Amino acid sequence: MILIAMLFACRRKQEVDYPVLSVDISQLNTPSVFDIFEKIEIIPLETTDNSLLGDIRWVFFYKNHYYIKDSKAGYIFCYDEHGKFVRKIGKVGQGPEEYTLVSSFSFNRYNDVFEALSPWGILYVYDLSGKFVSKTILPMEVPNYQTSLIPDDSIILFNYQVSLILNDSLRILTSSVENDEDQLYVYSIKSNTVVNSFYKENPVLDQFHVKEFYRYNDNIYYSKALKSSVFKIDQYGYEVAYAWDFGKFNPERVNFDKDITSKRLSEMFKSSQIKGIHASQFQNDKYYYTYFVSQDTKDRERLTYVHVLYDKRDKKTYVFDKFKEYLYFGPLSWGNEYALGQSFIFSYKDIPKFIDSPVFDEENRNKLRAITEDDNPFLIKYYFK
Repeated sequence: MILIAMLFACRRKQEVDYPVLSVDISQLNTPSVFDIFEKIEIIPLETTDNSLLGDIRWVFFYKNHYYIKDSKAGYIFCYDEHGKFVRKIGKVGQGPEEYTLVSSFSFNRYNDVFEALSPWGILYVYDLSGKFVSKTILPMEVPNYQTSLIPDDSIILFNYQVSLILNDSLRILTSSVENDEDQLYVYSIKSNTVVNSFYKENPVLDQFHVKEFYRYNDNIYYSKALKSSVFKIDQYGYEVAYAWDFGKFNPERVNFDKDITSKRLSEMFKSSQIKGIHASQFQNDKYYYTYFVSQDTKDRERLTYVHVLYDKRDKKTYVFDKFKEYLYFGPLSWGNEYALGQSFIFSYKDIPKFIDSPVFDEENRNKLRAITEDDNPFLIKYYFK
C-alpha cells in the first residue's frame, strides 16, 4: 500500500509539473498596439501575372526571402525581403519533377534545400533557386501525408497540417486514421521506414481546422482544437509542456461520446455546449499565445475570435479581438523578434481607415496609399517590444 501511494503521489506531481496559464477570457481588456509591439511594418507583395495570391495559409522567412503558399494556387511563391516577386518553387504538373498538390512545405536549413510534401506520400526536394533536386516515395503504411517537420538528425516525424525543420533527417506527419490508430508517425529517412508512432484520439474531434504545430527553441509543440494542454513532442513521444485554464470555457469540460458524429460535434459547437476551440498557438521568450474561437451567442451565423497573450515575465494577460487602434491581429508565424501575419484589412475599401493610423510611420502609410484593389494580400510584421 505504501508503494502504491508513493507511485500515485509521483504521478500526481508529474501531472502538474508544467505551467498552467489561468486567464479570464470573458473580460476583454483591449490593449494598445504599443503595449506589446514596438512597431508594425507593411510588406506589400508584388502583384504580377505569375504571382497572383489568394488568402495566405503559410509563410516562412528564410535567408532574407519570404516563401508563401496560399489557399488557391498550386505553387509556392518566393519574394525578397521588400516583397518583390522572385520566383515560383517547383512546377505543377504530372511530370517526374513536378507536383500536383502540396500539403505542406519546409526548409532543410542544414542542406539549404526546400522540401514540398504531397498528400500522396511523395517528398519533393528543390534547391533555393527552385531547381528540382530529388523526390522520395514515403512508406505507404501511413495512408495520407500532410505535413513535414524535422526535429533531429536521425529520424523524421510527420503530420498533416504544418511544416517545421529542426535538422536534416527528421519529419513529422499525421494521417487520416481510425479510432484505434496513432496520429503521429516517426519516419527514418535513412531506412525509409516508420520507426515509431503515438498519440491516439477520436478522429471526429479533429474536424475543426486548426494550426497544430509550431517550433520554439528547437522544440516542436503540438496542440489540438479541443484540448487546453499543449504538448512537446520528439521521436520518442509527447508530454504536456503547458496548459491554458479558461475555467468554464475549457473545451475539456464537455464529455464526448465515443461514437460521436461530425454532425453532433458541429451541433454542440453551434449551440455553445463547446464554449470554444484553440485555433492557433505560439510562444516566444516573452509570451504564450492562443487564438480562441467560439460561436457568437447572439448570431449563430457568426464566430467570435479572441487573442490571448500571457506574459511569461510578470504573468500579465492580454485578451482582445482587436487593438484599441482598431488594428486586427493575424499571426501566421511567430519568433522572438516579431510575429508575421497577412493583411489585417478585410476589404480594399477599409484601407483609408488605417492610412492615418498612429500605429504606422510615414513610410508604411505610403505603402498603404499605394495598394490597389487588385493587388495581392500584404504581409504584416509585428515587432515585439
